[in-house]
Amino acid sequence: MSGIKDQIQQKSQEYIQKILRRAEKIKQRELELARKKKSQILEESRNKVDLEVEQKKSSLEAQLILEFKLKEEKFKEDLCSQVILEAQNRLQNFSSQQRLDSLKILIAKSLMNLGLKEAKVVVNSQDLQILNAHFQELKDFLKEHIEDFKDVILQEGSIQGGVKVFSLHSSEFLDNSWDSRIRKFQAEFRKRIIEEISKEER
Repeated sequence: MSGIKDQIQQKSQEYIQKILRRAEKIKQRELELARKKKSQILEESRNKVDLEVEQKKSSLEAQLILEFKLKEEKFKEDLCSQVILEAQNRLQNFSSQQRLDSLKILIAKSLMNLGLKEAKVVVNSQDLQILNAHFQELKDFLKEHIEDFKDVILQEGSIQGGVKVFSLHSSEFLDNSWDSRIRKFQAEFRKRIIEEISKEER
């Protein structure tokens, strides 16, 4: 009877140990799964944080680039405006003789470019007075530079300075006014500024 009891106790102890070992294995497996899950959660959190940081960095870089380009554009516009304003001031401050010399050259070049011997010339009121006062000088100058020159008709127009020359017999005309020349200069100057800045950025 005592032997059977001992066997039962031994079997019970073995069974309990087996259950404890299985429980320990399950415990270790669950701990490992928990560690892996924790590691995965941490990795996902790190990746999420890294992504947010990268997105904010990209957004900040894009914002800085945009701000730089806007400032660059403003600088170019300000520079162009400053140069053009200075040019306009210089033109406005021409003496009567300087204006006359400039007008004679502009009229002669315009007639030559259009291939005209006679034309209507539009100028502003100030220049009209100067040309009328030196009309014979103007005609003599044009005769020297244009073969078979005939005549020019002077007319007042709404321009800052310079001339607009119109054919008397067709729709041909040439805008050599300060307004037109400044617009062309502005476009060309802006192009050159952009080219120079682009060279410096390389």
